[in-house]
Amino acid sequence: MDGKRGEFSNIDSIEKLNKAAECFAETVMEAYNSATELTYISSKNRPPPWDTPEVKDARRDMRNKLRKSIKKRTPGYDKLKRESRQKFILAIYVTPHQDTNIHLAASRMGIFSENRVRRALKEFSPLTAAGPDGIRPIMLQKGWEHLKTAYTSIVKASFRLGHTPSMWLCSAGVFLPKPRKTDYFNPKSFRTITLAPVPLKWMERIILWHMEVDLKIYSNLSKKQFGFRRGSSTIAAVHKLVRKLEFAILNQGMALGTFLDIEGAFDNISFDSIEEALNSKCASRGVNRWIMSMIRNRKIHVELQGETRVILIKKGCPQGGYSLLFYGT
Repeated sequence: MDGKRGEFSNIDSIEKLNKAAECFAETVMEAYNSATELTYISSKNRPPPWDTPEVKDARRDMRNKLRKSIKKRTPGYDKLKRESRQKFILAIYVTPHQDTNIHLAASRMGIFSENRVRRALKEFSPLTAAGPDGIRPIMLQKGWEHLKTAYTSIVKASFRLGHTPSMWLCSAGVFLPKPRKTDYFNPKSFRTITLAPVPLKWMERIILWHMEVDLKIYSNLSKKQFGFRRGSSTIAAVHKLVRKLEFAILNQGMALGTFLDIEGAFDNISFDSIEEALNSKCASRGVNRWIMSMIRNRKIHVELQGETRVILIKKGCPQGGYSLLFYGT
């Protein structure tokens, strides 16, 4: 990026910001195409997000104690089993906002400190699918030393101006047929997967970390919420439900459950509702302005049977990340 350093300095307008983002993408792709040959690399199976090192240690400890108890026929077998099981469950239910080591940089070092930006990039799976720009995380991870200054300049300017670069706002839409549907001429028989540009997801992660660690947004959320929280998942929610059912059965009692499914919750929420929820839970005006700029101006590029369309998204929000603010009440 040294030869184009002028493109990434003094970004003081939206026009210069858009130009810098385009130059960044072009430079990354040129470097990739000139330095690599076309090969096929199979991606590894990704572990579930709740399978943290703490959970693995607790599982290993539980199994070791179980084996020893069975082998020695110790009188305290049942007690050891209960203690190990409780340790494993507590490892799953780690309170997300208490685990801040992953963020490295404290608020005094700035939102876009080099350590925080580098760690956010490192957390991506290298072969994550690319957006319309063709950039995968591995291309940025391998070239970190050459592009860190350029990317940091772009995201700082984007946050300061409250505007997302235009090319980052366009995502690729892929239609996947849902199984066991009788009529595939019905649009509801397909599921749309949106592939956003990796540079945008990179910046989103940095800002989300700022909201989690510096602004402590988790303090405004219910402790019973499992979705969109680090260290928590659907599996953790099922574990808690099963525990309550087992407790009711063991005590010869009854358990009553109420289940609610909101159809199209993320697809149909209005931008005004998103902004209202965001302002009520996040105290930073700069963060709120940048998020709303990104959400209100998103586009999706779709291609089907040779037909291509670029569609402006008029409602709804991405699932994940900031979704915890819109539905985390």
